[in-house]
Amino acid sequence: MKIPSSSYTPIEAFLREASNSLLPWFERGKRMLGLEEYPLRRLAREAARLSDLLVKGRAGPYLKEEWALRAYFAFFFPQGYLKTFFVLKEMGALLRPPFPSPTITDLGTGLGASMLAAREVFPGSDLRGLERIKTAAEFARELTGLTVLVKDFTRAKIEGDIALAVSSLSETKDPLALAQRLWKEHRCLVVIEPGWSRGYSLIMELSRKIGSPLLPCGGSSCSLSKNDWCHAALPFRLPDLTVRLNSLLRHKLKFLKFTYGVFCRGFSLKGWGVRLRSPLIKEKGKSYYLACRGGKPIKLEFMGRAKGRFPQAFCCDLVDFKGKEVSPGVFRVEDLRVITSEAMNKEEN
Repeated sequence: MKIPSSSYTPIEAFLREASNSLLPWFERGKRMLGLEEYPLRRLAREAARLSDLLVKGRAGPYLKEEWALRAYFAFFFPQGYLKTFFVLKEMGALLRPPFPSPTITDLGTGLGASMLAAREVFPGSDLRGLERIKTAAEFARELTGLTVLVKDFTRAKIEGDIALAVSSLSETKDPLALAQRLWKEHRCLVVIEPGWSRGYSLIMELSRKIGSPLLPCGGSSCSLSKNDWCHAALPFRLPDLTVRLNSLLRHKLKFLKFTYGVFCRGFSLKGWGVRLRSPLIKEKGKSYYLACRGGKPIKLEFMGRAKGRFPQAFCCDLVDFKGKEVSPGVFRVEDLRVITSEAMNKEEN
């Protein structure tokens, strides 16, 4: 059923759909790892330790150990699933022509979160994962029931429709050269990285070398990158165990912050506009969104009760607008439409 654009809330719909599809797999993985009875504070200490290793790019070898598998699954697995779901869902909605049943290779599968998200977004797709750590690959294979090979993807020759690299490319020795090779071997290369400088730098360099990517903000460079490398900042709907873990950590997760690039040949974007960087901010007499257009920060203002005339939009939505620039980078909005909403409505029909 088509949901009217005026009442449709696409980013919330993304998250609700993603969270609902994640939960059965998360519950299954919890049972496999015995997390129902595992002490929460001990698990929080393990998650904090693993987080420090991930930031330093040194977490890989530890996934051979049980403590790291537990911590990764409890805290990072849901995040990986939601991020992958968001990017692939947007890619499927905005790229034309669409993929009917693509061949997808997940590079650096980890515990299988990205594969499960890809299967949910592209049902009927031919999926396989490559993971060099045997313990992680065996867990992913048992959890997902999908093909997961114990193989180093940096050395393998891979061909197909979509190469999916979630938090894996930037940890390789020469990520730029590897990404360019993967792009030549596939119709699409999807790179999703944490909101850290090395991931952002890789994606920006790829956009200059390859061109025409689907990026969080639509620009080939970003004037905000000195302070914030990641435009995508999703309000999350995480499983209860992950939420309770988060409450015990010193550096608490407030948003799912990440950066990404989708590089495809033979496809075009079905519309592009402005990426919202904030929820609606309300002040006396006016309300506004912070946004990004072509790598430039802008502000979309609504005076008085004017916002009520337009569709509801959320942080990370793509929108288009008409309005007058009342001061540098500040626009008084006269009309606004949610591109993400329209694309998803048409995709569902």
